[in-house]
Amino acid sequence: MASPPTGPRGLLHRLTHLGVDPALPRRDTKHIVLTNGYALFVLFVFVTSATLGGVTSLRGDVRVALGLGALASAAALALNAARRPTLAATWLMTMLSVTFLYVGSHEPQVTEHEGVLVIDAVLAFFLYPASQRWARAFWVGAAVVGVVWLRTYLHTAQPEQLPGFDAYSVGTSNIIIGVMTLAFFSNRAATEIERVEDELVEEKKKTESILKREVAHQVAERSRELGSALSKSDGPASPSLSGGARFGSRYKVVRPLGEGGMGAVVEVERLTDGARLALKVMTGEVSREQAARFAREAEIGARVHHEHLVAIVDIGVAENGAPFLVMELAPGGSLEGQRARFGDVPWALSILRQMAEGLVALHEAGVVHRDLKPANVLLDATGSAKLSDFGIARMGAIPMGAVDPDAPTASPARGSALTGTGAWIGTPLYMAPEAARGGREVGPPVDVFAFGLVAHELLTGKLPFATPPVLLALVGQPLPKVPALEVAGLDAKLRDLVLACLAESPPARPTARALADALAAS
Repeated sequence: MASPPTGPRGLLHRLTHLGVDPALPRRDTKHIVLTNGYALFVLFVFVTSATLGGVTSLRGDVRVALGLGALASAAALALNAARRPTLAATWLMTMLSVTFLYVGSHEPQVTEHEGVLVIDAVLAFFLYPASQRWARAFWVGAAVVGVVWLRTYLHTAQPEQLPGFDAYSVGTSNIIIGVMTLAFFSNRAATEIERVEDELVEEKKKTESILKREVAHQVAERSRELGSALSKSDGPASPSLSGGARFGSRYKVVRPLGEGGMGAVVEVERLTDGARLALKVMTGEVSREQAARFAREAEIGARVHHEHLVAIVDIGVAENGAPFLVMELAPGGSLEGQRARFGDVPWALSILRQMAEGLVALHEAGVVHRDLKPANVLLDATGSAKLSDFGIARMGAIPMGAVDPDAPTASPARGSALTGTGAWIGTPLYMAPEAARGGREVGPPVDVFAFGLVAHELLTGKLPFATPPVLLALVGQPLPKVPALEVAGLDAKLRDLVLACLAESPPARPTARALADALAAS
């Protein structure tokens, strides 16, 4: 929230906020601010009318009434300061009505005091909170009675005025004061209502954020329970994924998006609100390890939130026993399907910046992706990149003396992407060389190395190594030196940064945060 203003504006701010409880939302205190503001305005008008030029011919009792009205206006401020807002508004309205009735009954009809009574009745709707409808109704009725009485009285009695009293000038002044009152109060009310709306928007955002975190927590907990249950089962039945079919009680299948050995991905429509999402469902026989990784993907996607990470919004088991997870839809497909754009430097830098920001969110949450590649970078409807597929990601470090259950223990076939126990974790083309030495070596730098490979491919259209680095490391060969990047439109700092990502030694590589900062500044 912005700090209060200083100087004259600061004084006005403090006066109009007398009696306001900072712990309460502005919607509950705006009537106090408006009452104070109106009291200050009336105080100014009464003092000006009683003391400045053009009023020397006022009757003495009228001038005294205006002076007492000014003091009464100040009393309304004191009542609000004492945390008596209803009494303050009632006192102010009563004082105004009595003052204008008295002054109006001592001046001719053409001085137009009835209009001020009507304006006050309208402003009562802003001086009292919505819960005090009785007060609003009372002052509307009081204004009607006051106007009728004043007109009736002035028709039967002609007030005596001092010589030189200009009734028409006073009437014109009262009309001007009425217009000024409406303008002043409209401005104050509009300002307060705008601030109330801003606060409501902020409260809504906070509430939605809290709800999202709670839903994410529930989804993450359910994913753990689901993984435990699946690891003990014989595998799910294959559900119907044809277009138009109902999937459970909440989704309708729209169209298939892809299929693999472990399951299928379809676009679905959520029946409760019509939102389009992507649903991944396990099909056929599934091993315990695959089930655990399926649950892990859901848990990470539910726990770690960022605009450049695919969010998991639901997880469960369908009626036919098939486990599924639901994530936000990426209608732009993956980077794998955008290879025709590889070499487009401005586009590539934008994608790389977004990828780096997603990596920062993962690493700061203690998650190592371990399978960063073009196929796992999805594009939303605006072309924004989102990292996906956390099935083989790792959360937290491996304690000393413990064994990483996902560590590779056998040599894979070149180009394969094995994920079973005792096999490579990840896709060899995009794996860092230290992955050949075991799971304890697989930390955030492996994602940075994969990022460097993807960056080189996006910027130049080709990978920097003819043979996957992990295979070279497996047979004890060092990484060949990567030639300098000769890419038009890429400054030297970013060229060096991409090459630093491909360093054979993990400590020599930059962090994801350094990548994100450098790309954001480019």
